[in-house]
Amino acid sequence: MEKKKHLIFDFDETIATLKIDWSDWHPRIAKIFKEFDPGFLYQGGFIDHLTVPFIQKYGKKLRDKIVTFENQYEKEKLKGYIVNNKLVDYIKKNIYQKNYLITNNMQHTVLPILEEIGIKNRFEKIITFDDVFYCKPHPEGILKIINKNIPLSDYVVIGDSNNDESVAKSVGIDFIKIVISQSP
Repeated sequence: MEKKKHLIFDFDETIATLKIDWSDWHPRIAKIFKEFDPGFLYQGGFIDHLTVPFIQKYGKKLRDKIVTFENQYEKEKLKGYIVNNKLVDYIKKNIYQKNYLITNNMQHTVLPILEEIGIKNRFEKIITFDDVFYCKPHPEGILKIINKNIPLSDYVVIGDSNNDESVAKSVGIDFIKIVISQSP
């Protein structure tokens, strides 16, 4: 990480872990998918990887419905957060690298937390789901960060998920996986 000049961070489970019960997120998103595709059959498990293909197929009307759902879900379910102090300290002290943030979370969730932990002003750009049509792993958000005059080898994506790794690989950027211990 120290060798890179441009650090692109994920938010949830990277900089901080949101205290949100996500257990009913997938079934509720599945209901939205089924409204647009009556033949869609949800059989349990994770389906966030289907969000981009569904938006590509059904367009703005579906995307707007998902964003409305996401906004409400995060407002209702957020009960706090746990800071990754080691990473936040690194961001606070790092003056020789430029920091960026890309997340599938909403602005109203992310920005106040970044402000509270004192690092909001350390980011050159903050891209949330509000700022893009397609969420990660689609490259739209990361392309809003990358400067075409800077070599891709100067960038690295730091995150916890397959979506973070996929978006990095989709544009040819290195990836560092973060694993946060959940113990106090």
